[in-house]
Parts: sequence; structure tokens; C-alpha cells
Amino acid sequence: MSPNHEMPHEMLIDLLREVNRGIGKYVQEILAEHDIPVTNMIMARQIGKAPGITISALARKTGMAKSHVSN
Repeated sequence: MSPNHEMPHEMLIDLLREVNRGIGKYVQEILAEHDIPVTNMIMARQIGKAPGITISALARKTGMAKSHVSN
């Protein structure tokens, strides 16, 4: 379908994806300005969701190596 014939929900999905990309880029810029690795924010988010989470569980949830999570 051409963009002019998209269903309203498809247009909304496209718009939300564009907004999400823009916010992600903005967050990455802010983190870079403060020398904060994106991986630290990913881990902080998981810890915020599950305070007391184990290193093993955090590694599983983030898809990171356990050795990287424990540093």
C-alpha cells in the first residue's frame, strides 16, 4: 500500500516508531555527554524493576555476559 492508502493504525505505528527512534537517539546523546554507557542504563532499568535481582538474573534479563554485569 502507498503511504496515502495506509490504515490509520498503520500510520500511528509508523509515527510511534519514529518517535521511539528519536527519543532513543536523544537518550544516547545525553548519556554520551555524561560518559554513561547505555549498558549501565539498561541494567539500572532492570534493577529498578526488580530491586535485589541477582547478577545471574540480571545477566539473563539484559542478555549480557555475567562477567560484564558484575563489573
